[in-house]
Amino acid sequence: KATVSVLNWTCVPVFNMAGPNNAAEMELLNNITSAEARKNFDRWFKEDRAKEINDRWAIRRKFLDAKGDDPSLASKYVLVDVLENPGDHKKLTEILTAQIEKKGHTPEDKIWVRIQGCNYVSTEAVCKDLVNFPNIEKLSLGDQIEADDAGCVGGLIEAMPNLTALDLASNKLETQGLQMVLESLVKNKTIIDIDLSGCGIGHSCGKHLAKYIAENTPLNRLLLNGNKLGIYGVQDLSKGLATNTNLETLGLFFNNMGEEGMNHLLNMLREAHAIQDDDNPPESTEPPKACVCPPPAEDAPPADAAKPDEKEENGKGEIKGGEGTEGGAQGLVPTPPKEVAVAVDDNICMTCALPKKLPRTAKNTTLVSCETAENKNTPEQISELNAICQLNAAEAQERELEKLRLEELAKLEKLAQEKKEEEERLAREEAERKAAAEAEKAAKAGAKKGAAKPGGKAGAKVTKPAGKPAGKPAAKASLPPVKKR
Repeated sequence: KATVSVLNWTCVPVFNMAGPNNAAEMELLNNITSAEARKNFDRWFKEDRAKEINDRWAIRRKFLDAKGDDPSLASKYVLVDVLENPGDHKKLTEILTAQIEKKGHTPEDKIWVRIQGCNYVSTEAVCKDLVNFPNIEKLSLGDQIEADDAGCVGGLIEAMPNLTALDLASNKLETQGLQMVLESLVKNKTIIDIDLSGCGIGHSCGKHLAKYIAENTPLNRLLLNGNKLGIYGVQDLSKGLATNTNLETLGLFFNNMGEEGMNHLLNMLREAHAIQDDDNPPESTEPPKACVCPPPAEDAPPADAAKPDEKEENGKGEIKGGEGTEGGAQGLVPTPPKEVAVAVDDNICMTCALPKKLPRTAKNTTLVSCETAENKNTPEQISELNAICQLNAAEAQERELEKLRLEELAKLEKLAQEKKEEEERLAREEAERKAAAEAEKAAKAGAKKGAAKPGGKAGAKVTKPAGKPAGKPAAKASLPPVKKR
């Protein structure tokens, strides 16, 4: 059987590669102390099982994420291998443009790009050229990117306004590279899908991942399969997951977290659903309280400032002091107080000793899929995890239905408001039309009344001249008689 020796000057045990799957098993199989097992396990797992992890994960990944293995999915990607011909990484813009045109895409289309052959020589040039393609929606970079080139990848992430999915699987980022990538991911608010499988992520990366996830980023799919998070990495990751309300899919396949690591994950999910574990009951069920003290005035002394010694004079003319004076009860000579170094927390109120600001109280109830195979978990743990994920899925469906119902109500309210506005507009137009008609009618009447005789008063009634009655025709004029000769 293949064996390996861990360099430890005080104790040099020999470990079986097929044996321990966590620190507890290492302690039992090699008859060493718990401290030695915890100290040496992650080092052994990283150095001697790295190749085994990568090989097994490469096989498993075909079933989990078939981005490049399924021809129907691969046809959607624009594939470029920058190591196919010497110098291709320096002319990636030309090659990628030709491939995009060959696929029949227009400059406005969202495209999927997969770049292979990124290493310490080509990564920087590739990232600079990819900035010229802001319409990339899904990007896959691999598969030899190291921690030294993670800064270039981070700059690319910040410069991609339409990027929604990033695949960095099978690269050699490790702790330093992952930290640089996460710092850039915080500034990008469009990425919702990240694949960091097989990137050499150890237990020390759990804190960085937890800090990124705890900020409740828009991320809803995170794959960490084939890494080396271990018990402590999963423990830190669970702390960040506790307040995340967007993540739906989590991949932890082959991360060597064992039963103890699974318990940390399950405890977080139980707390989110208020499920009590009989073996680990909660310490307190009371909600936390925050400081409600008014803010101190600008001129007021600080709350922890020392008060002046109070002195009073008794009937005998002696000066009495407190307990911090020499001479016991007489207290004739006050002694200065002793300085004690006390650590001050800015979030703790000095008056009521309560936190000024409470941490996030949202609970993770969105995780509907969690891949935890090849981690030496018990069937009971797997069943409970699946049950909680199904519960989350049912709640997610209810939230989606409620969201659709609210959207429909909003549409109906909008239509009703538009109809009401249209009726009001028509009523205003009708009122304006009637008012205009009345005004026009009044103007015509005024103009007709204003027409009068020349020299007459304006508005005087026009009368006809008086004549003979129409019923009595005028008599004909008689001619003088003609005289006869």
